[in-house]
Amino acid sequence: MVTRVVARNPRRLYLVEWRTHLDLTQEQVAEAVGTTKETISRWENSKRLMSTDILAELADALSSLSTVRVEPQDFYRHPETRSADQLLRQMQGAEQAAAWTVLESLKRR
Repeated sequence: MVTRVVARNPRRLYLVEWRTHLDLTQEQVAEAVGTTKETISRWENSKRLMSTDILAELADALSSLSTVRVEPQDFYRHPETRSADQLLRQMQGAEQAAAWTVLESLKRR
């Protein structure tokens, strides 16, 4: 029996959406990362696997080319979808306290 090394259904990365959301070209991102436009295209089209180090480099590159701070985990959500952190920060009073209580209970498990 063959052991599978990668996930059967890898998580979707929103690389193209983040790049276009920030009005950047593949050439600009490639130059900032120190690679070629073709490599950026392969990453965006899932033709080449990406390590967490590459995601971190891409996040740094997008952050340096724009006014938006991009974190590696942001690539797993569409740029128009708010992150859990953003949602928590927007909550007020009792709603925020209740959310933190739920998160703390999950953390203990």
